[in-house]
Amino acid sequence: MSNTDWNGMWLTRWVTPANTFGSGPMTVTIAGETFSGSWGAGTSLQGTIANDLVQGTWTSSNGTTDTFWFVLGPDRRSFAGLFRNGSYSGPWWGSKT
Repeated sequence: MSNTDWNGMWLTRWVTPANTFGSGPMTVTIAGETFSGSWGAGTSLQGTIANDLVQGTWTSSNGTTDTFWFVLGPDRRSFAGLFRNGSYSGPWWGSKT
């Protein structure tokens, strides 16, 4: 297993607080145990990797920030996780393109 399995482009989906679906590409770069990513218009993700678990924070272009957790799937090409946005927690998942 390698942390570099996270590197690349991911097609992601999530559920919004209004109970609708969103989707968008996420680009991930790994350096050692550091996870760096971006998606959408100026949203960045920063975190650390321990085994297949990523924990970190996301920051939007307007300065909103909160936490996320991702777990890499056994196929090494999918992930599932959660994100927080204030009092809301929602699922976030994706597959490698």
